[in-house]
Amino acid sequence: MSAIEYINSQVISSGVTSVTFSNIPSNYADLILSANVVGSANAYPFLVINGSGGSISRLWLSGIGSSASSNKLSDSYIVGGVNWTTTTPEFITETTFLNYANQNMFKTFLTSVGNASVGTELVVNCWRSTNSITSIQYLSSSGNLNPGSTFTLWGVR
Repeated sequence: MSAIEYINSQVISSGVTSVTFSNIPSNYADLILSANVVGSANAYPFLVINGSGGSISRLWLSGIGSSASSNKLSDSYIVGGVNWTTTTPEFITETTFLNYANQNMFKTFLTSVGNASVGTELVVNCWRSTNSITSIQYLSSSGNLNPGSTFTLWGVR
């Protein structure tokens, strides 16, 4: 039976450009990063792993109402392809990092992103590195992560 344990959290009280979880312990099977993000208008949320976002492949599915789309990309990691809008720049995201400390395999992580006005996304990612994930930085492509944003890191045993 799996157990989920709290590792750390950060609550934004004034605008910041990024939030970083560093010195992540390697004694869990998986990690979960949950976030309720109030971002800047017309920006994309990003995650940077171990200080470098490169060498990540992702496949995303997006939908709102009866419309759906998908895409496959290789670049720096973007949490979701839907941008924050001027009227509703708030998203709820959850990313699960599978086998994050296993040094014998590439890292797979799954992200769900939701915004009632913009839509929902599911993103499947592969970080082509066998390094353990020791830090995760969450940032916006432009502007700030604004007051009211909360970020929580969990470990799964």
